Amino acid sequence: MNVLSLAGSLFTGFLALTGLTGCEDSRDSELAALKASCEQHNGDSCSDLSDIYTRGTKDTPPDTDLALTYALKGCEYDSGRSCASLGILHAQGSDTMPKDFLKARDYFEKACSLNYLLGCDYLGFQYLKGDGVPQDYLKAAAFFEKACSLGEGQGCYNLASMYQKGVLASNKGKAVFLARLACELDSEPGCKLYRDLSGLEQ
Repeated sequence: MNVLSLAGSLFTGFLALTGLTGCEDSRDSELAALKASCEQHNGDSCSDLSDIYTRGTKDTPPDTDLALTYALKGCEYDSGRSCASLGILHAQGSDTMPKDFLKARDYFEKACSLNYLLGCDYLGFQYLKGDGVPQDYLKAAAFFEKACSLGEGQGCYNLASMYQKGVLASNKGKAVFLARLACELDSEPGCKLYRDLSGLEQ
């Protein structure tokens, strides 16, 4: 798994969060309400709009420029989700935006500082792999630990793997504990690692 493989999780469930599921008039009014809320410096509303224009809906076609505009506003207004989205955009790159891992790191750092759990996990993975930044296992572990403490199962799994593989000082006890915690937080890789380390039946 890498930073980009997590990108889809930012979008999961946003329709339920924004309520864009009713009739056309209702959806139009809800979209207008989100825009008004964003203009009032509600970062989460800006982030919802960025998600909508990234993927599009039945009545709202995708619009890359608007998605980026609302993500920038959301991050400016301290939405960790928007900052993480911007980090992913810069890590992935596009036809109009070259990859820039340093900018990605900066946005992930802000997302993590806002206690957005996926921002911490993305940042940890960037340092683990050395994607555009000096490889630093201790920094990676610190960010995975924060993601885990915020309830991100993948962060717990990544940290468990570092202990299990000896990337950090090998510690099976910690690896088992973290893998079990990852599993309890619905990380499938965490569950598999826990079973493997504990010798449990598949």
